[in-house]
Amino acid sequence: MAKDAGIEVDDIVGGADAALGAGGLTAEERERNDEVLLEMHPKSYGWNDKIKWVKLNQAGKIAKAKLKPVMVVISQDGCSACKTVRDFWSSSLEIELLSKKFVMVLTRNDEEPSEKMWGKKFQPDGRYFPRMFFLTHRAKVLPITTGKEKYQHYFSNAIAIADAMQRAEDAYLEHSDYLEACKELGVDPEIGIEDEEEDAEAVSTASSQTDSQHSKEEL
Repeated sequence: MAKDAGIEVDDIVGGADAALGAGGLTAEERERNDEVLLEMHPKSYGWNDKIKWVKLNQAGKIAKAKLKPVMVVISQDGCSACKTVRDFWSSSLEIELLSKKFVMVLTRNDEEPSEKMWGKKFQPDGRYFPRMFFLTHRAKVLPITTGKEKYQHYFSNAIAIADAMQRAEDAYLEHSDYLEACKELGVDPEIGIEDEEEDAEAVSTASSQTDSQHSKEEL
């Protein structure tokens, strides 16, 4: 892979994780598995069409309207580590259910958040794939990592991903962004906002309320 295209985690630390994700598949079996995933989940390129994915530039308004944290998955289509992790997303019911507690963002290829626009927010420890981040509705990064010295945003299996999502939800519910928003809206922090409206309606409502206050630091 070209240097400026980032690093595939499997190339460095993926031995055991890759074997676990691929289930010991041969290259031919791996290729067929990828084809099946793409057939089953064409809209999300294999990352689970049952999850409600949105674009990064849509996430902020939805998250503000629903008072939800944002989860961002940064991937590359040709990345072997991404394909390994993608298997868990498409097969884990726990991850699928936890995703409902977030505004879910999937970026692929050139959709990766650029350093020019976001600084080091989405690459604090370098550019490697896949990377996963959790943010408040005001785009403040929640301190959810693997706890390892390197590749702190590479959650390599279903258990690690689900655990990170649960920790992120807990951290958001205790974050000042959430508590202050609840106070302003007169919402009980223990209950939050009932998730009954469609995202399009949420975007419309949030847009009319927050556009004048929107800053470059926010999603």
